[in-house]
Amino acid sequence: MSFIVGYFEKILFHFDKLEEPRSEEITKLHRKHFSILLLVSSVDLNLGRKYLFWTLLHAVFNYVVLAAQTCVLMYSTFLLRNDFEIGSGVLNYGLLMIVAIGILMNMQYFRHEVLHISGIMCTGLFRYSDKTMETEDMIKFRKHMKFQRQLLIALAVYVATIGGIVVLGPIIDEKLGMGFDGTFDENGVNRRLPVPLNYPGIDTSKIFGFLLALGMIFQSGVETTLIYGGATLLFATACQFILTEMKTLSVSIQTIPHRAAKKYCRIHNVSKKSLDLKTIFDDSEFQDCITDCLKENIQHYLEIYKFTKVLETYVKVPLLLAVLVITLAIGLTMMKLNEDIVRIGATISFTSVALGELCIMFLIAVYGEYYLTMSQEVNWEIYFTPWYKFSVKNQKLIRQFLISTRNELCIFAWIVRMDMEMFASVMNSAYSFFNFLNISKTLEEDELN
Repeated sequence: MSFIVGYFEKILFHFDKLEEPRSEEITKLHRKHFSILLLVSSVDLNLGRKYLFWTLLHAVFNYVVLAAQTCVLMYSTFLLRNDFEIGSGVLNYGLLMIVAIGILMNMQYFRHEVLHISGIMCTGLFRYSDKTMETEDMIKFRKHMKFQRQLLIALAVYVATIGGIVVLGPIIDEKLGMGFDGTFDENGVNRRLPVPLNYPGIDTSKIFGFLLALGMIFQSGVETTLIYGGATLLFATACQFILTEMKTLSVSIQTIPHRAAKKYCRIHNVSKKSLDLKTIFDDSEFQDCITDCLKENIQHYLEIYKFTKVLETYVKVPLLLAVLVITLAIGLTMMKLNEDIVRIGATISFTSVALGELCIMFLIAVYGEYYLTMSQEVNWEIYFTPWYKFSVKNQKLIRQFLISTRNELCIFAWIVRMDMEMFASVMNSAYSFFNFLNISKTLEEDELN
């Protein structure tokens, strides 16, 4: 008995270690930005002893439902191989759920990094000795970030409505007389379900089996939507935080002489109005103040670089999976829209899902492009500093700083760089995939004729 108790104590101790990085500030941050979205979707697991049992039960339930539904979707895709219009849609849903499971596993594997990023967002990345100047450009940037946040909410609302559109698809076809005649096709796929599927071992012709299948479709759809919404919102929030930091760094570099003057006045207890900005640069003590300001900027840039690398650690797997799946989904959508539309409802459902995928991919590309733009802006601000007024020591320092920022900061998912060029490549690859499918189908039709 004591052995069993000791074993459970070891398990609880392990969960305590996993939960250790979470602070009260991180919990408040998650509630402020995500409400209960991360917890409900199991993207973030609260492993405190108070919630441990229910958290694990909820997570296991989500994993089991998603895994079971994915198997059913892929099996049904095989059965629907002769019905491209419906089969391609079912395949897309299956691929989305595979990526959703991958996101969950990735987030739990890199749990420490996720909580570390959240902790930095709570405490702040870097603090200057003097408060940075709030320029008009900085004020506009903050307003733009707030607007971006509102767009994120709009995207989340649209993603949430996709589930309803998918359910309405078969109903629309039924009302327009475009639905399938009967309940089952020759392969045993139930065409009356919101997503035509074959559940092995479940008789969906009976009420209990039909409701069970309906419940699995609903639960897996809701969970997939929540996972994508939670992961996307977490990524976007981290990006907005670091972009604001990069803008702060840019403004700080732009105002180095003003910061140095403020520091000089504080040390010597003189008024800033009494300084002669034309001759003050000849003062060695003022140059020392510039050195301190430059060192702060360099330290701030290093913290931004470290933050980017930690963020990249836990987002590269989901981003790469998203790029691959969305490329296939867009290609299938173009192929489907190129066909003679037989079922309007099914086409609307499939197109709405593809549009949601496209919006998420566009969002990722936009934030990646922001990363590059802000990184270039930092480099240009260093370049345009009045370095010719600086001492030899400061000129060497700023030259090294300029060289170190020459390579832009960006988010990589191994071989894929997240920016608008990547988005264009996805669209181009999707079009190439569409052409490949179209040519393959044309060759098959020619062989039959």
